[in-house]
Amino acid sequence: MLAVPARGCLNIHASLLPRWRGAAPIQRALLSGDRETGITIMQMDAGLDTGAILLQEKIAIDDDDTAQTLHDKLAPLGARLYARAQRESRTRAQTLGPQPTPTKLGKPKR
Repeated sequence: MLAVPARGCLNIHASLLPRWRGAAPIQRALLSGDRETGITIMQMDAGLDTGAILLQEKIAIDDDDTAQTLHDKLAPLGARLYARAQRESRTRAQTLGPQPTPTKLGKPKR
């Protein structure tokens, strides 16, 4: 299925991959005390959130953020980056490249 579209499949992920791969990245960032998060647009592959990173953008996590407020900040950012990725895929823009191997990703940053 991933090979059917001519340019492959993209994923909008609500974390700065490779941190918080998988489900509930917003909640995991908050529970771990992260000070920033963001959106990653990635090329999907057979792994779980392991494909090449195309675009990333960071935002700050405020002290009073909840899962809902952080979701509401990330949603328009995800839409904007996805649209940009679609435009750039037509011109074969360079990717950020493969994801680094995760190490100690679960440690709180505060």
